[in-house]
Amino acid sequence: MRDSDITFSKYYRGLEIQASETLPCRKDILEATHRIFELTAFKHRTFFMRFDVTFPKSMRYPPDNSLFIGFIASFMKNLRRNKKKLNPHLLWVRENNPLSGPNHHYHCFMCLAGDNTHSIFGHLTKAQELWELALGLAPGQGAGLIDYCNRGTNGYMIERGDFIGAAHCFYWASYLSKCRTKEYLPGIRTFNTSQL
Repeated sequence: MRDSDITFSKYYRGLEIQASETLPCRKDILEATHRIFELTAFKHRTFFMRFDVTFPKSMRYPPDNSLFIGFIASFMKNLRRNKKKLNPHLLWVRENNPLSGPNHHYHCFMCLAGDNTHSIFGHLTKAQELWELALGLAPGQGAGLIDYCNRGTNGYMIERGDFIGAAHCFYWASYLSKCRTKEYLPGIRTFNTSQL
């Protein structure tokens, strides 16, 4: 990765991010995050949530993203079919920390229509069910594989015009852009977004 593709600055487009002199962030992921926020949190009442997706440590899984991509497609389809018109926007990144086990893992954030949802729990309970299905696990065997990343809260509601709340969530989402523990394998995506 070229130096021009990363930033050590604590700000991106005027918003504080989780970068420092020792923890650079990828500009392409920050830009994709900013595009999602332009469509959602900077203009509309938006429900922001973070979650992580991991594999069982006792099993080895294929090195590609195929299981995760299938899961995300099912999860997004479920959210879009919801009668409440959740209008989901998602960004995910792939990482691998050998200290955490043999498999890679994924960090995600999602922005949903704030007028139509107020809780992460129903959505992420469904995500756990779908992830268990993707992995071929029995119901309940995937407990803990979807980390709610809720920091003691029930997601974060960004009210229309609440720039401070949007900036707080952008800072939280910028964690996904950190360069450390990103896994770079030929032909395998390190991040993607839902269709914008």
